[in-house]
Amino acid sequence: MNPLGLRPDNFLVAEPLSGGAPLAFVQMEDKGALEGVSSTGGRYQELRTLIVDPNARGKGIGSALVEELLTGVKAGDEVWCTTVSRNMDFYFRLGFEQMAVDEELPSFLKIEAALGVFVARFLANEELVV
Repeated sequence: MNPLGLRPDNFLVAEPLSGGAPLAFVQMEDKGALEGVSSTGGRYQELRTLIVDPNARGKGIGSALVEELLTGVKAGDEVWCTTVSRNMDFYFRLGFEQMAVDEELPSFLKIEAALGVFVARFLANEELVV
């Protein structure tokens, strides 16, 4: 979970009908106008902070939350996210494509990706994926 830029109004939360702790949550953050595109063009959106309770995984809850957020993305917008390699099948099923971390990334994602490579590799023994 990326703790930077957490805004409660950006989150979508799945809660059990019986009450209790959330089953999952995710946020979409508007990162500004696309670079090199007029102000009437699209915007960068970043899918962030998808967390699903281990006991709720494999039930479609995370997919449903992401799909709901994606319905709010406007034509011409680009949605980006960073994750670790073990999560890629999940994102592929939702239509995401993998980019090389060293490819030209939007400016808002460059620092996060650089730090994420370090954190993923040295703290989680994983590969960062954009």
